[in-house]
Amino acid sequence: MAAGVILGAVSPARATELEVAVACPQWAPEAAAQVEARIRTSFLTEGLEARRVLVSCGAGAIRVEVETAGDSLVRLVEPRSGVLEDDVVATAQDALHALAPAPTPPESAATAEPAPAEPSPPPPPPPVAVPSPAPSEQPTELESAPELPGPPSKLTVRLHAGPLLERWSSHWAFGGEASVFASTRRTLALGVALGFRAATGEPSSFNASEWNASARLELAPAHVAGFRGELGVGASLLMAGPTANVTADTSTLLWTAAFDLRVTRPFVLGSFALAPSLGLRAFSGRRDVRVNQQEQLVVPLVVPEAALWLIVPGD
Repeated sequence: MAAGVILGAVSPARATELEVAVACPQWAPEAAAQVEARIRTSFLTEGLEARRVLVSCGAGAIRVEVETAGDSLVRLVEPRSGVLEDDVVATAQDALHALAPAPTPPESAATAEPAPAEPSPPPPPPPVAVPSPAPSEQPTELESAPELPGPPSKLTVRLHAGPLLERWSSHWAFGGEASVFASTRRTLALGVALGFRAATGEPSSFNASEWNASARLELAPAHVAGFRGELGVGASLLMAGPTANVTADTSTLLWTAAFDLRVTRPFVLGSFALAPSLGLRAFSGRRDVRVNQQEQLVVPLVVPEAALWLIVPGD
């Protein structure tokens, strides 16, 4: 019960003195707010005193700067528990413990100088009975310690769209793709995508284009300078449309399974981000278009790809 009374009395004062800021633009606002709340809660519950705590991200590292009344210390966050929020809070606590002054050992009785002898005081007057004060009728309300927040679990949605360029053997293909990603964790997202490509420079006897759809997995590990990996599995449809003076001897629709790998690097620009990417697409079979038994267009088994994506939060 005594610990509860002390906590309720000092928590409001320290909450107003401690300044916590998170300067990590690539973090979701919910994750930054969770880290701020956990640092405040940790310092309150453990009785740690500091003036300012700043968490900043840059150059592939996360820095924690703790400032007290007489000193400051900067430490880099190192992965410990596998949960980024826990590692940031633990680093802030370690930095503040390092700034705390070492306790002064009590002076031993052997080295202490003897106090000068004082005359004995006169006898005290007889005690006077004082009535004890009446107990207050208004009960004291105890403030409970704030509950430690857990890791963020809110569902976030992002929209990706942009142009892309591919090389189909001796032809260039230009098109675009749009996708939707959803996630409850900062390092993992699932999505679906739909894209279109059209071959350029093909003969006047036909027009070639491709449609593709895929399910996608995005990985954004920490401490890799903001780079993200993206895997896709789906289907690809190549359509060769002959002109009016050309007759198709075989089917003009060619299906294959498609697999792709991309590496992207988003750059945050206010409420949206731009992310250039490089990647490869692989197909389960080689596809070609022939006119009078002459090969005119080939889509090989592996195709290189370059793209520029516009990323917009959907919530």
